[in-house]
Amino acid sequence: APPAPKPESKPQPASERPSQPQAPAVAGPKPVPPGTQSWVIQVASLGSPEAARGLQDELRGKGYPAFVEQARVNGKLYYRVRVGPEIDRSRADGIARRLANETGAEPLVQRYP
Repeated sequence: APPAPKPESKPQPASERPSQPQAPAVAGPKPVPPGTQSWVIQVASLGSPEAARGLQDELRGKGYPAFVEQARVNGKLYYRVRVGPEIDRSRADGIARRLANETGAEPLVQRYP
């Protein structure tokens, strides 16, 4: 039997979606109710905005609500790649374990903001 034809998956060109604004280059954190204690999983702190954005996009592609925040430490600017926030600490810990297994990184669970 001849091989089955592969289904074609064509991403829709941006020009065919004029009514939708372009997504921002840096995504923000997941919304949580104001005044709610929450937890964020820090996956990496990088010196390069391009590297941070690349990791953010890779994590978002895997379904994680990743975002980048800038932090100045001893006068040097860092780009922290974070996932979340989550209201439930045990859920944040579970996500951190999953990220450690998938990326080989050692994510930190921190209070947020």
